[in-house]
Amino acid sequence: MAYQQFWEIIGKKLKEASQLYNAQAVVYLTLPKGYTPWSLFDLGAFSQNILLATTEQGIDSIVAYNFVKYPQILREELKIPDDEEIRIGLGFEDEQAQVNRITSKRMDTESILKIKK
Repeated sequence: MAYQQFWEIIGKKLKEASQLYNAQAVVYLTLPKGYTPWSLFDLGAFSQNILLATTEQGIDSIVAYNFVKYPQILREELKIPDDEEIRIGLGFEDEQAQVNRITSKRMDTESILKIKK
């Protein structure tokens, strides 16, 4: 791949990301400032359940860093109080978006999971 082609692809991906991948809707999950580490774990589990529930309804979704990348702007635009921290952003999946076509190799389950009886 030529150097110029590489940067054109990167530029396109950055543009898609900056436009929140053209998501029709975005859900923001927050936690009160000073939360415990377990609260962040709970919020992650809660967000996963939201993703599973939307999938059950035929709506694919994605967790994306770009949805929470600029918390101060979100705070101002969405009137999120200062005592809340913006932690997770969820949006609808666009099957045509290049970001949703990325695949990676996965390790075998046996190499990362040990079950002792």
